[in-house]
Amino acid sequence: MMDKLTALTGSEFDDAYIASMIKAHQKDAKAFKAEAAATQDADIKSFLDKSIPIVEAHLEHIKAMKK
Repeated sequence: MMDKLTALTGSEFDDAYIASMIKAHQKDAKAFKAEAAATQDADIKSFLDKSIPIVEAHLEHIKAMKK
């Protein structure tokens, strides 16, 4: 991804960066939710439960940048 982004400029860079951030945040949110549902560790579950809304908020901000 780094090589791809460094070769781009202007709106091409912006579009590729935003697309990669959307994909990464979607993947992270899915993984956090799956782990929160599966974990037996209360500390990890607490961390994930607090982090999921933050990741989802970041995802929404990034999606808004795409428009």
